[in-house]
Amino acid sequence: MSTLGSKVRIRFKVSVIENACLVARAVDLMTNDRFLEGYSLIRDMQANDFLIALRMLAEHVPRSGSDARGKHHGSLRAWIR
Repeated sequence: MSTLGSKVRIRFKVSVIENACLVARAVDLMTNDRFLEGYSLIRDMQANDFLIALRMLAEHVPRSGSDARGKHHGSLRAWIR
């Protein structure tokens, strides 16, 4: 793979992580009585970027029920800080 291809791939991954953190922060604000502040963080995101961020977050949020035991990746709040 070329150096340019590697740089583009890394830049994409960094962008995805930044968007996931932004969405996680917005969700935290919106669920803690600061809806407008949270919404303003994600208002201008492209739909595709938002959906990729949600998918990434879903992989890190613990599942409910007995399936969650032993597979807990950490709380969402700990992940965004």
